[in-house]
Amino acid sequence: MKLFGFLEATTKFSTFILCLCLLGCGGEDSSLNEQAQNVEIPENIDPTANAGDDKSVQSDTVVLLTGSASDPDGMITEYLWQQISGQTVTIIDISQSDVQFTSPKVTQPTMLEFQLTVIDNLGAKATDTIIITIDPSTVNNQQLRTTVTLQPDTKIEPHTNELITFALPIAEGVVNDIADIQVIAQGMEQPIFAKAGLRWHWSDNSIRSVTIQLQNVDMSTGNITLTITNNGRDTQKDLLEQPQNNGWALAASNKANMPYPRIFALHDKEYLTTSGLIPQYASSQGVNDAFEQYQVEQFKQWSGGLNFSISSGANWLFDRSSAYFKAYMTTGRVEFLKEAFLSKQFYFSHVRDDDSSPSQSGGRGCWTWGSVACADGKYIAPQQAKLAWALTGDDSQWDNSLIIDMALQSDLGWNQYASRDSFDSENEGFTERGAGMAGLAEIAAYEMTADATIFNHINQRISSLANMQQNEHQWDKTNGWLPKTGGFEHNLDVHEGNNSATSAPINDSSSRGFSTWMSENIADFLWQSYWITSNQEIPEMLRKLGNAVDLYGFTSTYNATTGEHDTLAPFAAIGDIRAKSCNKTKEDTDLLYFASAWANDSVKTSGDFWPYYSDTHNIETVLLLANAYYFEENTANKTRLSARIEKLISGWAHVGCANVFSNVHRLFNWQHRSNAIRTWQWINEEQPTVKPPTTTDPKDSDAMVSFGEVSRQVIDYAPMSHQPFWIGMPDVNNDGCPDLFAGTHNDNAGTSQMWLHKVVEGECSDQFTHYSNNNGKYSQSDSGRITSRYIFSNVTEKSSGLPDIFGSDADGGDSVIYPLFDDIDAGIAPIYKSEIIGCRGGKARCSALDLNGDGNIEFIVSSDITDPRRRVYDPLTNTTIIPELTNNMHGYESSSYLTVDIDGDSWPDVVAGRSNGYWRYNPVKGDFDEFTFAFTHPVSRPVTPNMQVPLDYDNDGDFDILFGYGKWSGGDKINEFYLSLHRNNGDGTFTDVTQIAGGGSWTDGSLKNQNNWTTYGGIYPGDFNNDGYTDFMTMTQSYSNSPRVFQNNGNGTFTILKNLIVNGGAGVDVFRPWGNIGDWNNDGFIDVAILSKGSDHIEGLKLYQNNANNNHWLKIRARGLNNNTDGYHTKFIFRDSTTSKIIATRYLGNFNQADARFIAYAGLGTVSSIDLTVEFPHNGPQYHYSNIDVDNELVVFRDGCLMQNWQPGIGWPTTSVGQACTNPN
Repeated sequence: MKLFGFLEATTKFSTFILCLCLLGCGGEDSSLNEQAQNVEIPENIDPTANAGDDKSVQSDTVVLLTGSASDPDGMITEYLWQQISGQTVTIIDISQSDVQFTSPKVTQPTMLEFQLTVIDNLGAKATDTIIITIDPSTVNNQQLRTTVTLQPDTKIEPHTNELITFALPIAEGVVNDIADIQVIAQGMEQPIFAKAGLRWHWSDNSIRSVTIQLQNVDMSTGNITLTITNNGRDTQKDLLEQPQNNGWALAASNKANMPYPRIFALHDKEYLTTSGLIPQYASSQGVNDAFEQYQVEQFKQWSGGLNFSISSGANWLFDRSSAYFKAYMTTGRVEFLKEAFLSKQFYFSHVRDDDSSPSQSGGRGCWTWGSVACADGKYIAPQQAKLAWALTGDDSQWDNSLIIDMALQSDLGWNQYASRDSFDSENEGFTERGAGMAGLAEIAAYEMTADATIFNHINQRISSLANMQQNEHQWDKTNGWLPKTGGFEHNLDVHEGNNSATSAPINDSSSRGFSTWMSENIADFLWQSYWITSNQEIPEMLRKLGNAVDLYGFTSTYNATTGEHDTLAPFAAIGDIRAKSCNKTKEDTDLLYFASAWANDSVKTSGDFWPYYSDTHNIETVLLLANAYYFEENTANKTRLSARIEKLISGWAHVGCANVFSNVHRLFNWQHRSNAIRTWQWINEEQPTVKPPTTTDPKDSDAMVSFGEVSRQVIDYAPMSHQPFWIGMPDVNNDGCPDLFAGTHNDNAGTSQMWLHKVVEGECSDQFTHYSNNNGKYSQSDSGRITSRYIFSNVTEKSSGLPDIFGSDADGGDSVIYPLFDDIDAGIAPIYKSEIIGCRGGKARCSALDLNGDGNIEFIVSSDITDPRRRVYDPLTNTTIIPELTNNMHGYESSSYLTVDIDGDSWPDVVAGRSNGYWRYNPVKGDFDEFTFAFTHPVSRPVTPNMQVPLDYDNDGDFDILFGYGKWSGGDKINEFYLSLHRNNGDGTFTDVTQIAGGGSWTDGSLKNQNNWTTYGGIYPGDFNNDGYTDFMTMTQSYSNSPRVFQNNGNGTFTILKNLIVNGGAGVDVFRPWGNIGDWNNDGFIDVAILSKGSDHIEGLKLYQNNANNNHWLKIRARGLNNNTDGYHTKFIFRDSTTSKIIATRYLGNFNQADARFIAYAGLGTVSSIDLTVEFPHNGPQYHYSNIDVDNELVVFRDGCLMQNWQPGIGWPTTSVGQACTNPN
């Protein structure tokens, strides 16, 4: 390929015949004749290129490549930098001698190779390469440095060659590479074996625990203190792993001869509080700590003496091992660690691990000791496995599949009523203990395995419980059981399977209530899940639940005047206190088993509701009240809750109550498994903000999406189009105020409709005036047509930048362009010239793009009839830029495309979802590279043409792809709608995250609706509540249904919101009730327009405004290179100025034939200052701006000028000349 210069670069020597015609003046001098001579041109000497020396750099830093060149017989005229291997990066200004790029984030050394090509003035060229090695960043904001004490068990004689294996839990983001782990003893680095255990897989995938083994350790002289850091070690000295049980001893027969470590590794208990292994808590203050003394005395007097071999199954209920592991974590006591480990060993020796599957009758994963039924799910407790793995390094009794089956079996077990299904009948069976224990099994299993099914079960369980707790069901309304108390109200007669639902009485207020202390199991599940999933339903659930327990779950109530608790009249009349004698605050903490706001006094004071044993559950009840306190905002409520908590702790948590036992060994388990008192001590001391540490972006959980119809208030007159098919909110005259357009299925009928947004004194008025086609000529009844889809963009290369109209789908012949007259200025009502052919190829589908970066708009076209060819061409001249495919080429079968930058190199790529991959544009050869297969679709249906859209749903700066699947006809079309989401891995590959995102509902047929629900209706991404997470809306195609919003929960999952927009019936004249989104009233929140049966003077459409909230936002437009006045392929990254976390990533362009975005909308949550990165395409300039004010509209130009606080209504300028500019950093 001839790229530069006058001559082919291969020319080394040329001979020219130089004819010099010397002509005399007036032709009189005959002595001057033509002369010819051979002139020999010297050989052109090749230039030399120098790309610089190979070097190593840190990840996530700006890297400068400094090139140089020389030419002994001429000059260097061109430089060209290219990346030729390694993870793709974006090089800034590839034609300069010095260029830069940002190194990718890596967890291990990674090599990138770059080539510099230089070309001299005669076209000769030379190349040189440089290798850049990217090292993982050594900068760590959380330096790891802690101590571990090696201590022999008192029952063994320590040896001089002990094998010691232990584990260290590690906080999020501290260690990414196992080679960082360094162990030091007496100032010397020790050779070790180390391997990763748990991972922070739901956040940054850093290492959450590391298993460490030392060999031949001399323990004969006493304890040894190790220092562990993340400074890195000499891995060449690493040891080979030996079986851990080579370092174990056998316990006595009373512990069933269970094996355990000869040498225990005791952690720094303060360090453990920062590890994130369990939710936040405070550690013991030492030997004088009252609660530690209480636990120690319980251990000494009765709990530590449990004889495993003759124990009953009930002794193990509520997870004995986890209770002791947490007692160890808070106190650092070796006796607690040993008992935890032995309990874990015994428990897992009786977990069913065979070839069966989990089932309602019991299968793999159940617990089978004593008389415990395999189907009893409340005995299944994998949390102890997580703690053992992270604290001792032992994972020998299970694999991932067993942990997953334990969670599945717990969910299936009897007494797990209403665990994940809807609580949809008045007397459906329920028990807080069963639902909570199943949830605890699931969250532990998810932490250990990252299993998508388990994650879906967790979110389903949370949603089911929230529905039960908060929704006003028909039976609540019928019986006056309102307002809802906040407890998980059900019928006592069906509590824990006491009776069947069919035999329990209905409308029975005296049986309606909830178990106070059993609710702690649900609270423990929700509290742990909150710190892992960031599920935004949880805070309100815990707030309501804890308040309900305090208000209805005791025999006394708080007196705000006196600051004391007064006994309620019905209980005072009985004259009894049903609390243990050791309880120092008996009257104030007398706890009910079953609480009710509806039962009569005689029932409330009965033994069923108020037994004599409930106050042994006072300690665990602290968790319920503490969780509520954490999320409560009302000061009076916080005072009330804290008063009860302090009474519970002072009443029970002292050595005087340590001997309460009554041969109920599980008392220790239920009191300590949830770490209730240490959780309260952390909450009370720290007063932390209400936000889990794994949430990286501010999110207002109260910012729910809702819309209100305003059609008749803002539109003056709306006639019906003939078979209206498309609606949008384009800015047809670039005044900055969105207009309205309704297009027909067959535009040459001449009945599309346009409404102009009225501008009053330079501001948008939020009022629309119908603009007649007789004036605008926007719907022409000539031979051409636009069918179904309309795009407004400057495709005819006008200097004004004003948009033309073109059709992106022709259902019967070439589609046309309506060119705007050249002399129309911004802000003037548009008038269109006669149509010209645009989208060519029969029943073709077109999208606009600037593929090659020349600043002119091309079309990419395909067809779904007989020859779905892909071709790129100039729509004005029909000049082919990239030839069409033939039927033996990959991607041929796709009939529509999505245009977006997949790999982050700033060049647009083209996704062909139906063909399971994409083409990467290669600017060097001016063509696509070979087709890349990247997607595995979870359903057999083909991708629907306009249902492939980009969105950065996880805010990592890469565009993920959402696909929709439909069917136009056939008997199965009622089940037609499916979705799949594919996460961009940042390296050109994708991971299918559909099951996590949709919880199974996206692919199981449950999205079905009436016929043709959304076969072609479209998917529109947008942050509808501006919380900083991209949602999306699916438009309906069924007359009787409404669009749905899939709200991004910020944790990788989505919640379906239905009936936010009421279609109201299409009417016989509305062909397809589609919709579209945009901010028509310029308040920063995305609104909706829909084709629908109107009323009165407004026919055929409805306009909705977003009801908005207090979240912040930004909107930005871009002016690109040359005729790319709409800013095609410009990328914006919005970061929190304080934390540098990505809040939103947006991209401009005609993504598919149904969706074109030339305004980037970014919801920002509560962030009040933004750092903005603007990346112009095709290796164009990249600009960074700091501390941008929020709640504003911006315009950015390719020269770096950023207009802040631009006012819609004054016109969108085409150049930065004369504008008030903010310059980039």
